[in-house]
Amino acid sequence: MNESVFDNGLKFFNNLILKELNEFTNNGCYIGGGAIRNYFTGIPLKDYSDIDIWVKNKDAKIKAIEFFNKKNAVLTYSTNHAQMFKLNNKFYDLHYQFYVEPFEAMKYIDMTVSCGMCDGNKFYYPHNYFLHLATRSIIWNSFNGYNIELLTQRVQKMVLKGYKLSWEESKRINTEMTRYLININKEAGRDAATAH
Repeated sequence: MNESVFDNGLKFFNNLILKELNEFTNNGCYIGGGAIRNYFTGIPLKDYSDIDIWVKNKDAKIKAIEFFNKKNAVLTYSTNHAQMFKLNNKFYDLHYQFYVEPFEAMKYIDMTVSCGMCDGNKFYYPHNYFLHLATRSIIWNSFNGYNIELLTQRVQKMVLKGYKLSWEESKRINTEMTRYLININKEAGRDAATAH
């Protein structure tokens, strides 16, 4: 890929929020997910887009919240694991799983085409990332923490965006989902047995 695409991308995400946010949080954040995918596929970031931001640690979380509060951003939702702030017609979804390195976070992202990350200095992406983007292929990366309904919704959302799910990948996803459900049921059975 052309180096200027990466250089322009770093400028774009730094100007968007990363430079200022990372100065405030001592390099405690990185952007990932759909915003990176859309940049590399030439889809402009529109108003009311959501931008996923991973926070590296508890100190960075405190500083990131302070950053958005100082900017008079509107908190639109909050859970133990994430908060979303609206600022300048963009929604910033802060993830609080505290993965220090982008490659750690990638292990828990559902599809390979959503695994691109940027910390303001560099882009990070898995093997075959650009191949999967170019062929608009849905290749499942991780089943960690996803329920069946959410998995189905995520696949449908990507199909509506023009991505394709091959027959082989569909079988692999079904096999992995079945395995995941069996493991959850085994764990639930063990928990129920030990509760008696």
